[in-house]
Amino acid sequence: MNFQVLRNSFIVGSLGVSFTGFIALFTPYQQFSQFLISSGLGSLGASNLAIVSSQKISNKKRNKLLAE
Repeated sequence: MNFQVLRNSFIVGSLGVSFTGFIALFTPYQQFSQFLISSGLGSLGASNLAIVSSQKISNKKRNKLLAE
């Protein structure tokens, strides 16, 4: 599995949400803007942890399969 493509797509999506929140700072909806910025950055961190974890599991399974 190509984890770099998965990681890049999550980065683009998270930064897109954060950028939308940054643009919303200049509107009357500042609480919504803060929500978008924090959710974009939070999803960036959470997706990175999930991808690293699944990459480790995939590598372990691949090494086990190659050892057999």
